[in-house]
Amino acid sequence: STDRFYYWLYQIKKSKHLLIPENGERIFSTTYVFDLVKTIVHLIQKDIENEIFNVVSLPENSIKEIVEAATLHLNTKPKMVNAPAEFLMENDIHQWTDIPLWLNADYFTYSNQKLKTQLHFEPTDLNQSVGETISYFESINWPEPKFGIPESRKSELINLLTS
Repeated sequence: STDRFYYWLYQIKKSKHLLIPENGERIFSTTYVFDLVKTIVHLIQKDIENEIFNVVSLPENSIKEIVEAATLHLNTKPKMVNAPAEFLMENDIHQWTDIPLWLNADYFTYSNQKLKTQLHFEPTDLNQSVGETISYFESINWPEPKFGIPESRKSELINLLTS
């Protein structure tokens, strides 16, 4: 509902310039929805109760990796403009909401080792999950994201960084 992942796909599909916080290198975990569903079904079928698992497809992922995978699938080459964290904060840009998936730290990561060991979980790789997600949004004609900074504000910040 917050367009965290979709925001980036939409930007890559529709924009000539991407405002990338901290070169897109901050690390966080991501979960592909079909991996979550597959795990839930597996737990129900095996009647596994009272266990806690981190359902994480990629324990360490970044905006940069998402951008790289999506540009290949979408055959686009938007110009990436680095935005240092200090610049974003000085310009009243908020982590996570104004620029989805961006946190000014590398602390939003979780291990999937227990899931892989005990349930023999095989996560979907980033390239496949990005491709399947792009196909879905292609089928619904790329609606405008509800979250993230408006295009006009993004352009204003890019102009400040590049002038």
